[in-house]
Amino acid sequence: MASAPFNAAAAPANDNSIPSLDQQLLSAAEFGETAKIISLLAQGANINARHTNEDTALHIAAREGHLDTVKLLIEKSADTSLVNNFQQTALMVSVREHQDEQINLALINAKTPVNRQDGKGRTAAYFAAQDGLPLTTRALGEAGADFSLTGIDGVTPLIWATRLPGKHETIDVITSYPTAGLDAQDEQGRSALMEAAVKNDQKLVEKYIGLGAKVMLYDNDQKRAKDLAQEFGSSEALKTIQAAEAAIYQPLTAGVSGQIAAPRTAKFRPKQPVTE
Repeated sequence: MASAPFNAAAAPANDNSIPSLDQQLLSAAEFGETAKIISLLAQGANINARHTNEDTALHIAAREGHLDTVKLLIEKSADTSLVNNFQQTALMVSVREHQDEQINLALINAKTPVNRQDGKGRTAAYFAAQDGLPLTTRALGEAGADFSLTGIDGVTPLIWATRLPGKHETIDVITSYPTAGLDAQDEQGRSALMEAAVKNDQKLVEKYIGLGAKVMLYDNDQKRAKDLAQEFGSSEALKTIQAAEAAIYQPLTAGVSGQIAAPRTAKFRPKQPVTE
């Protein structure tokens, strides 16, 4: 369904009667009228024309879910790097609107800058994590997406996906890349592991610890993942995190179960007098 508040093209000055070629192009993109777009471009319409929200025809077609129109505009050399008033590319708009992943893949394959951040610091990967789009997330990773980039609130795609239900498949993709930002902390000081502990998501707690997540990190309230698990009644998560913490101290144990031995220190030995 067309998004009229976003897609109303700006009228040319002193002309309220006949829409310009550019206006007609933007309207055709809104309704997926590919044949009309071809005709308008042949007549000289600007493929990168803007409407009042600074969206291009590519933004509009992506938002409205018109795959054939998106492919046509890409084929006709529409600029995929252009951003609208929200500093979002057509790719970011498409992913944010949770359109068919094929549109996202077409835009990624068209070399859209994948690490562009919008006015709130969010990337296409952030929106892909939000909507649980593993194919898009994988394509972004292969195109060089940096999953450690954060929004203005310090939230990474991994932290965001961890907070939301049912995003395990997308999380699996994110954590397969070195830029996953496993130990990144948001503005509250919480990491993905901490968020998993709060949710009592035992599967994610085990996954993150298995990947080497730091269990000794503190949030802004001086709480570790263990404390959060205990606070939110995550009994299984608490046991797993406690075991991971205990493993850190294993080299210091004296073989006594459940106890931590003090580190060994060298004993002082007075120098013996030299005898002849």
